[in-house]
Amino acid sequence: MRKSGTSILTQIKFSRAHAAGIIGGKIYAIDIDPEMIKIIKNKARTNNLSNVVTVLRDFVSESSGLEDSSVDYVMFFNILHAENPENLLKEAYRILRKGVRLGIIHWNYNEAISGLPLHIKPRPKDCRRWAESVGFNFEYQVDLKPYHFGMVMRK
Repeated sequence: MRKSGTSILTQIKFSRAHAAGIIGGKIYAIDIDPEMIKIIKNKARTNNLSNVVTVLRDFVSESSGLEDSSVDYVMFFNILHAENPENLLKEAYRILRKGVRLGIIHWNYNEAISGLPLHIKPRPKDCRRWAESVGFNFEYQVDLKPYHFGMVMRK
């Protein structure tokens, strides 16, 4: 089985780009924002990461464009506040191979943190419920204080 990684991102930091160096397959960085795609391309180039594939695409309305059961990991970062988050999770389920993981990172549900409104900060229990409703199994949750929580689900 080939190794691959998939990231569905609203932003990327060096640590995530650097992680591409330890993955033998492709990492897909899908974003609707051309500026984010440009940043990802530059970070990948700067770090000599030839396995990062950037895709300018509205994942929310157009899906990932990837084949069924074609990836080993999906990462959602601050995106499940979108309308119909179950649709995003269904797409992740579709493209993931059986037995592999979905990672979710989202803002903590606290208006004081980051100054963002609560309506774009789903509670962890909601993210878990949505993921389980499309077939994922809960593995664990972590507190990524001060701004985020993380959750791992398995297909």
